[in-house]
Amino acid sequence: MTNNMRTEELPGDEFQPAPEMVISNLDVLKVAADPTRLRIMEVLTDRPMTVKQMAHTLDTTPTKLYYHVNLLEEHDLITVTSSRIVSGIIEKTYRNSARSLRVDKSLLAVAGDHLDEGVSALLAVVFDATRDDVLNSIHRGLIKLEEENPVRRNSILSRTITRLTPDQYEEFFERLRALL
Repeated sequence: MTNNMRTEELPGDEFQPAPEMVISNLDVLKVAADPTRLRIMEVLTDRPMTVKQMAHTLDTTPTKLYYHVNLLEEHDLITVTSSRIVSGIIEKTYRNSARSLRVDKSLLAVAGDHLDEGVSALLAVVFDATRDDVLNSIHRGLIKLEEENPVRRNSILSRTITRLTPDQYEEFFERLRALL
């Protein structure tokens, strides 16, 4: 009896994500921009996980994650690091393909609808994830909205428009970058 099944070499536990992945394809950016997929990539930052482990960490069911995990894998945003058979089913372990993602400037270049789609997807990544983080923090009691004393408040949420000279902008931006 011959085995026609192709075996694929997987990176295993020694897999280390690339330092950075540059997203230069709008479809990949759209896949990465989904809030559920962002949460999956966040939990895969520090260590490899199976879908079952991801579901436990994200307080959901594995069936709700398979579609998203498959999309992330298809677009090379996550990598299968190992697989094993558990009760007759192949269980895969995943890890982020890169430690950080950067959007290629070409997706944000002025080009009509292409610009709108790229910027919209990028804004969705930032604001949807921020909204979800704030809501989760409120539900977990980490952000206390009822505190009126500004000294005792543990969060600030604000939108401010400020006019700065180029020198003020440079100074502010450098101080902000150093803080982050």
